[in-house]
Amino acid sequence: MKSYVFRSLYRVLVFTTLVFAASFTLAQGIVTGSISGVVEDPQGAVVTNAKVTVTHIATNRVFTTETTSAGIIALRDLPTGAYNLKIEAPNFRAFESTNLVVSVGKDTGMGTVQLTLGSSTETVTVEGAAPLIESTTDQISDTFSSEKVTSIPMGNSFDSLALFL
Repeated sequence: MKSYVFRSLYRVLVFTTLVFAASFTLAQGIVTGSISGVVEDPQGAVVTNAKVTVTHIATNRVFTTETTSAGIIALRDLPTGAYNLKIEAPNFRAFESTNLVVSVGKDTGMGTVQLTLGSSTETVTVEGAAPLIESTTDQISDTFSSEKVTSIPMGNSFDSLALFL
């Protein structure tokens, strides 16, 4: 009798642990994006320790970093949305790019940014636009509208679509 109670209690404990572990595992997901690029001077040499500031337009939240010894900008774990970016370095004009869009799980690549010589009070502003091709990943993605889902010849529901994929 005692062993039956302990086995039953053990099974309930294992089942409860699995349910909680599964719920925590399924709740995880990527909800941020990133901005990256390389900063160079007019001769093509990298600019180190340049101050990089991005401002989330919707919330005015500011994120800052400095370029690495290789001139690399790496701003990770940014909330999604539109950003204004500013790069400042001594003896160079400030570089600004507006409306950079950060998407979930994607890197917004700035490519190579060339700073121009001048005083730090002068600013070069570039209007941002979404890139035509995502060149940093080999992932293919698409969104499904409700019309596409209903045109699938398998049950016509999102559950059927999930099983189909």
